[in-house]
Amino acid sequence: MDYEKLKKLEVFIGARALQKQIHLILPTYNLLIEQIDLIRTSAGRPKAEYKQETNHTIGIFGARGTGKTSALYTIIQALEGNKSDEQSKTNLTNIILPIIEPDNFGDNTKIMGSIVGLLKGAVEDQLKLIKQLDNKNKDKEGFSEYFNQYVFRENNPLREKINELIEYHLYTESEYRTLLIHNYDDAATHIKKSSSLLIPDIQFKEKLTAVIDLLVDQQKKMNVTDKPVLVFIFIDDIDLKTTKCRELVDSILQYANHPHVVTILSGDYEILKESLTLALINDEYLQNIQLGSGYQINENQTIAERKMGLAHEYLKKILPPARRHQVVSWNNTSIPNFSFEDITLSSQLDELMGGDNIFTDTKTDSDELQPIRASYSIFDKTPRGLVNVYYHVHQINLMKQEETFKSMEIKEQNESLFKSVKSLIDTIILSSSELVERQRHFLDNLLLWGSNAENTQINYTRFDTDIDLSNKTRWAVKNIDEAKKRERAIKESKRLDESIFSFFIIVELLKELIPEVRCDETERIKVRNILLKNRCLGPEDSNNLVTDPINNRLYDVAVGVVSNTDLRTALLFLEHLGASKWESYYYEPDDKKEHKYEKDQFMFLTIATLIREKKNESVLKQWYYTSYSERSKTASNILSFLEEISETASEYELKERTFSSLLNRFDNEAKKRADDPNRELVTRLLINTLIKLDHSFDKLRIIEEDVKKVEGSKDYRQYQVMKAINENEEKRTIVTDRHKANIDKLIQNLGETIFMRMNSKYPSYVVRTKSSFSEKVKLFFMGEAGWSNTRYRQLKEEVRGSLDLDSNNIKDNNFETYTNIFKKVRGLSQNYLVWYGRKEALTFLTVLKQEVFFDPTIFTHAEILLIRELNIYLNTVNTTVIQDKLYENSKDEMKKKLSRASDETQAEVEADLEQIALTLSDDEHQNHENSDAG
Repeated sequence: MDYEKLKKLEVFIGARALQKQIHLILPTYNLLIEQIDLIRTSAGRPKAEYKQETNHTIGIFGARGTGKTSALYTIIQALEGNKSDEQSKTNLTNIILPIIEPDNFGDNTKIMGSIVGLLKGAVEDQLKLIKQLDNKNKDKEGFSEYFNQYVFRENNPLREKINELIEYHLYTESEYRTLLIHNYDDAATHIKKSSSLLIPDIQFKEKLTAVIDLLVDQQKKMNVTDKPVLVFIFIDDIDLKTTKCRELVDSILQYANHPHVVTILSGDYEILKESLTLALINDEYLQNIQLGSGYQINENQTIAERKMGLAHEYLKKILPPARRHQVVSWNNTSIPNFSFEDITLSSQLDELMGGDNIFTDTKTDSDELQPIRASYSIFDKTPRGLVNVYYHVHQINLMKQEETFKSMEIKEQNESLFKSVKSLIDTIILSSSELVERQRHFLDNLLLWGSNAENTQINYTRFDTDIDLSNKTRWAVKNIDEAKKRERAIKESKRLDESIFSFFIIVELLKELIPEVRCDETERIKVRNILLKNRCLGPEDSNNLVTDPINNRLYDVAVGVVSNTDLRTALLFLEHLGASKWESYYYEPDDKKEHKYEKDQFMFLTIATLIREKKNESVLKQWYYTSYSERSKTASNILSFLEEISETASEYELKERTFSSLLNRFDNEAKKRADDPNRELVTRLLINTLIKLDHSFDKLRIIEEDVKKVEGSKDYRQYQVMKAINENEEKRTIVTDRHKANIDKLIQNLGETIFMRMNSKYPSYVVRTKSSFSEKVKLFFMGEAGWSNTRYRQLKEEVRGSLDLDSNNIKDNNFETYTNIFKKVRGLSQNYLVWYGRKEALTFLTVLKQEVFFDPTIFTHAEILLIRELNIYLNTVNTTVIQDKLYENSKDEMKKKLSRASDETQAEVEADLEQIALTLSDDEHQNHENSDAG
């Protein structure tokens, strides 16, 4: 980042007028400005057209530190315009009174009194403008009374009005009334003074209206535009001084009904309502009649409940809900965009960390920074907390670019940087309402500060202890019977989990900035993997994971990714995974096959996107090497998933999705008989058979009349109905819901019929192969098998024994022989401890998946005819079952990358083995003395 740009950036702690950022904290800002414009429009109408009683109060509500005061400054800046612009200087359409802050008031200061005092200031400012008028304007109607022979008169109508207003405000104060009553010269004087005390509030309101009328009228005459003039009163943090809340409401009722007055308040609505409720209860003097606020005044309400309802209605009158604007809480998505001018927190952090870091990612096709949101959980969720962090990050970035720092010795630089980073981390913790609660535990047990980097230690072992405690707490919650207690315990458990993860990110931030800080690297990796594994689970997923390894598949893949990449890449993966439209990223017990397909696709594309980044190109090689050298099951899970998906033909997927209703019975049987993996292969070959029918229907030479005679009228009638529907493409697209339901039922019944017939013969099926099968078998046998008795060499012999030697087809076309070959070939293809034959096995496995099918005689001719018509119909009505080109291109791209990564890793392993006079055969032999994988 440019040093001069950083140096010019004025970063300060406190409220400020915002630019684009206002929309982040107050999304309805534009609407608020529009409401002001509407008020101005209505104020410009003739008095007969608007009610004298109006309410132009606007509220900005939110918790402490959420940027409400900055929102007020932003509105004021928008109303004032560009002060350096001459047109803005002469634009007098707004009379803006200084912000009133009730929390700064003492007991003797009244809100109404402060408003009168501010109006007095506005009057004096206007009198200065009038005094500066040239002679021509002095003669204008309305200003002649302010001058005597062009000399300004100190005793003028505006000053008289404001002095009367101050006088009548004093009449509303009890101390002044007492003084008037006891100090008089004679009866006449006493009567005259006392008459002012009879209806002081009404008279004060009249005087207030008169001052505002005159102030607005004269401002308009001096203005260069015809726009109506508005008086703006800003009151900030109305909730801070609860004793002033009732007084505030009363004051608004007195002055806020003027058509030219706009009052903009800020505060916490709930606290304001509570304070008003307490004031209303206090008005009842319950103590005098020995009643409490919990007294049941009727069968439905206590006094407190009734007063709270009354306070709510009261506030609806004072603050119309349509003019209430809620400041939003900052979150991990918006925090990165916190900025001063156009420099965001994420860009400052990117500058601080340098290069690839845990806070930002750069899009491949641009330099635009994308935040890695999980890392921003360490920051406070309010602008007040964020500005302190931003300030420290900015100061460190500035320091590192200053010549004074660059000219230091390395030791001095490290000492200076250590102090600044320690201050930054302390600020991150102290500014966060979540983390500060556990600050003492963190600093006493997890991060042990020393006087310098070498004396500072991160205790990852204690992190492990905290994680165990969190896990025990999570399990204990499930045993709490009472709903409210359980809900509180769940919230506390989640807060504990989040704080542990946030503190982990903080120490990783420290370790990245100051690598000399001491820690146990083994424990560091262990803690990292546990925390990331936990974050692989979304809010619902912990209940969806089951013991069935098929249903755990995608979860195992996700855990594999986060466990076998660096922290930044793992967080980026979870960032991408978070874009899932599903509550759970993984298979759920009730997921239909289509849902599983979509989740597979999403997981695959998420990993493909991650790998597409240049900085992650080597990750596939890393996974192959980890699977081989460390026998990592987690890395193997990713590779087997990617290889399987990228090798699956799109035609197979489309057919499986199109005929899901027909295949449903077979899928259910496979689930029920999970102990028999061959059941899955029945479904696979059945889909292959349906595909084969598409390509070879004409060769079957089915004669319709013979079908009708031999196989009965019912099957033939169903075929005729579907044929009639398909003859007209327009008719296909306008089938009624009732007809669709009937067709769906027909498909399910057809599937049930086929299943019952095939199940009675299981597993004695006849399988066939495509004509290309024989040649592809030869390719499997041609691979190099090594000099020793490698797994590949053994598999070759086993496969050769299961094939017909003359044709290289499956011996006796037997289904059980096919399943035996399939299992052994798949075993070698997923054995990442060997190199010889694994790729050949993977290629041959694809052949076994795609080029073997059942003999079409498993169907009757009537069923074949019906299936053909159903295929035409389903391809028309199933608009969601289409080929996804992006997905198919990603599969092709991934297939090439996997092959290249495998070859490169194998070459590197061979080179390493040569250094110690070993070959891949020797290495495989040693590996399998310790492992029976494959």
